[in-house]
Amino acid sequence: GGLTGFVLPMTRANRSDFFLYDLAVVEERQREGIGRGLVESLRRLAAKTGIPEIFVFADNEDLHARRFYRALG
Repeated sequence: GGLTGFVLPMTRANRSDFFLYDLAVVEERQREGIGRGLVESLRRLAAKTGIPEIFVFADNEDLHARRFYRALG
């Protein structure tokens, strides 16, 4: 599995947020907690470096991704 994202400096606040661009786990290894682990690691790293927000976009048609991200909170 892996993820790709970007640290985005905010223009109206003295901080940065993180845009999670893509998260992928090979199909035969899905539902083993790998994606959840990647996101939890990202959350810890973001908090450690002072990044308060992580956001992600998912297409309306991508129900699998939307359910996954919603389950993570």
